This record gives sequence, C-alpha cells and structure tokens, in this order.
Amino acid sequence: KEQFMVRSTGDAKVIYFITKSIKEELIDHGIQNRVTVINSGLKGFERCSIQENTAKYRVNQEAVQYIVPYMTKRLISADMDDFYACIKDGFLNLNTFSDSFKKSIEELEPGSFVVALKGYEKDVAKKMYLSMWRRPNCVNCFVAKVEMEGLISKMRALGY
Repeated sequence: KEQFMVRSTGDAKVIYFITKSIKEELIDHGIQNRVTVINSGLKGFERCSIQENTAKYRVNQEAVQYIVPYMTKRLISADMDDFYACIKDGFLNLNTFSDSFKKSIEELEPGSFVVALKGYEKDVAKKMYLSMWRRPNCVNCFVAKVEMEGLISKMRALGY
C-alpha cells in the first residue's frame, strides 16, 4: 500500500508501483515538489474505460509480478493449454477454455483478474502471469503483443 502513488490529485489515470528506496529516499523527502517527476515506477493499475465496468481500475501487466503476491480472490491458475489460449488479441469466448478453467472464470464478477501458469503462481521472478479482463461471456488479455511473444517463447522453453 505504501509503495503505490499517483502523479496527480483526484481521479488518477494510473496508479504507480514504486520501490521502497524511491519512496524513502525521494518521495518522502518531497523531491516531487521541487522537480517534475516524469517516471518514478511501474504502472500497477490503470483506470478502466470499458463501458460495463464494475471496477474503476485494472491490473496492469507492467507491474503484475509485484501485485500478484497480494492477490487472493482474482488470481486464477491455468494449465499450459488454457494459459496459451489466453495469450490472444481480442475477445476470447469462454468456450475456448477447459471446463475447470471456464468455471473459475465464471465465478468471478466482471472486471480485472490475473491468470498464473500452474506451478509458477509463487515464482514472481519467472513472471508467468497475464492481466485479463472478465466480461459477461468472454475475456480479454491486456498484455502487449511483444510481451505475449515473450511469454510464448518462455512456454516453448518449458516444453510446450
């Protein structure tokens, strides 16, 4: 909680995750009042602009490995096939997934959630997580195309 900050007051577009050293050495000493801070951390949460949203913010892929250790309810484990199926552009129909994974998604309210590759849920260094958005009958993967390619490459290295 103490490592999240916004650049402005009011309804922030982005909530940044900052390291303890940045917070303690710079922010706590008021550096942001003396200089213009361009970038001080990773995008942790981003305001969501999806119309039927029930949540104001979504988890951003950029800092997902720092947020996952604190997630409980909106973190779902997926086997290799379901994890791979999530790594797609556009809307993914829930029938794309295995019955057990589909059931886990259906139990969630619409909004942001994270998918972790089974066996790597606690291994934040490997960063085998996907920032997703649940809609009524489908999901979206909110991961940049270049990072999707990197995740697919990691999966190949794991034998997929």
